[in-house]
Amino acid sequence: MAITPLPALKSREMITDLMLMAGEAVAIYCSDNEIPVPFATQAPPDTPASPQDLAAMYAYVRKFKPTQVKTQPEPHSGLGLQRYTRATSPLRRYSDLLTHQQLRAHLKGEPLLDIHTISERISQAELGSMSIRKAERQSNNHWRMVYLRDHPKWQGEGVVVAIEGERASVLIPELAMEARVRMKSKPALNSVVKIAPREVDLPDLACYFRVLG
Repeated sequence: MAITPLPALKSREMITDLMLMAGEAVAIYCSDNEIPVPFATQAPPDTPASPQDLAAMYAYVRKFKPTQVKTQPEPHSGLGLQRYTRATSPLRRYSDLLTHQQLRAHLKGEPLLDIHTISERISQAELGSMSIRKAERQSNNHWRMVYLRDHPKWQGEGVVVAIEGERASVLIPELAMEARVRMKSKPALNSVVKIAPREVDLPDLACYFRVLG
C-alpha cells in the first residue's frame, strides 16, 4: 500500500467554496422565513488571534470550541459566517436530508416539522454521527499503522508544534498525522526534525517514533 497526498486542485477549492456558499444561502433563507433546520454553529475562542506560523496555528486551533448543531442560527466562527447550515450532502448526512425535507415542505406549502421535533432528530442523528466520525478516524489511523509496520525503514520529517517536558508534539505532513516524540534536547517550535518509527503497536493504533541524528 502507499500513502499519496491529495493534489491541491483549484476545482476542489471551488467545490468547497460553493458548498459553503450554498450552506450560508440556505441558512439565511431558512432563518429569514422561520423554517426550523439544523444550524451549524461554533463559538469563537476566548482570545481571538491571528497566528502566523504552524506552532501558533496548532495552539490556536486547540482553543476552538466544538461545532454545535442548534435549531436557532448563531455564528460559525471557524468559517467566519453569521449563519450556516449543512445542506449539500443529504445522501450521507441526516442533518442535510432534514434541511432538504424542510425546504421542500416550505416550497410546496406543506406543514413543517416544529423546533422540538427537529431538536429531537438532531440529538438522535448526532449520536450516530459521533460514532461514524470515530470509526473514520480509527480506520485512517489503522492504515497509517499498517503502512508504517510494512515500511519499517521509513524516514521522514516532522514539524515541532508543541513542547511538554521531554516530549514534543510533531506534525508529520507526509503521513497526515500527529505524534508525541521524546527529544534528547529541547527543540525550537516550528523546527523540522528527522524521525523514524521505533515501534508500531497495531492493536493500540500507536506508533512510537525516534529522532534521527
